[in-house]
Amino acid sequence: MMNLTIGFITFNNLKYTKLCLQSFKDTVRNPYKFFIVDGGSSDETVVWLDRQNIPHKVHEHNLGSCVGVNDLFDIALHNDDDYLLLCGNDVMAYPHAVDNMIQVAMETKADWVWAHEMRISDFCGIFNEFADPKYFDENYRLKGDNFLAYTRFMPNKEMSWHEFIPVRDYRNFCLISKKLFDKVGYTDVNFYPSGYFEDNDYCRRAYLKGCRAAMVNNAWFFHFWCRSLFEGGIDKTYEKYLRMNELYYFKKWGGQVGSEKFMIPFAEKQIKIGDRANENKAVEFWSAK
Repeated sequence: MMNLTIGFITFNNLKYTKLCLQSFKDTVRNPYKFFIVDGGSSDETVVWLDRQNIPHKVHEHNLGSCVGVNDLFDIALHNDDDYLLLCGNDVMAYPHAVDNMIQVAMETKADWVWAHEMRISDFCGIFNEFADPKYFDENYRLKGDNFLAYTRFMPNKEMSWHEFIPVRDYRNFCLISKKLFDKVGYTDVNFYPSGYFEDNDYCRRAYLKGCRAAMVNNAWFFHFWCRSLFEGGIDKTYEKYLRMNELYYFKKWGGQVGSEKFMIPFAEKQIKIGDRANENKAVEFWSAK
């Protein structure tokens, strides 16, 4: 039996949060519990979470996604949980996905386990009727709050049960073990605010620590993709922070993603971020840019 928390960060977009939570309720048979970190939503998200009695933590203002991820690490992996299933609030679990991931995690003792992604743009390409404006607009914004038709597509590949290959993105739909957290530590909040390149950074740190990642070939999730960014149109600060984070990653690892030269950050520091002592200072620094 695995002690599992399913956790994610919310920032408005309640309709996607509802779909996400319901997908787990409908598809996961193994025991689990939810925990949500809200980044200061201005819609009805927090009120709804209260009414549903879903455990959650609310930030008074948006501290960035990395702080929220670190909160989830504290809630789950600093306590009694074996694994945290970390995901976005804009994903939906396909049938059997989480249970298949749990089975692989228990059989292999992998540090982390990840699944295949089906993005909304891919889905609309396969089923042309879902690209109709009555369902989505040009940014794939969902119209309405019901998307049961996603079950029409169930990937079925004749492939091995799992294979050990490096994780590419740990934050969309990934089982993260306490063992991995103890090796790698917290996310780097200097990637602010929405974690651009933070996922690459964490995956690299885990890879350099020798963490073993199992990709489960018969576990899939559906991803609406960057809803916090695109629902209100692309935020005017998006490009600025994307470039800032890209430069920070370059300085930290001595190269772009895939062309890194340093084996340890800045060629002199330790890889593991062992505590959260300077998080607020880092957030204040980058948010003032």
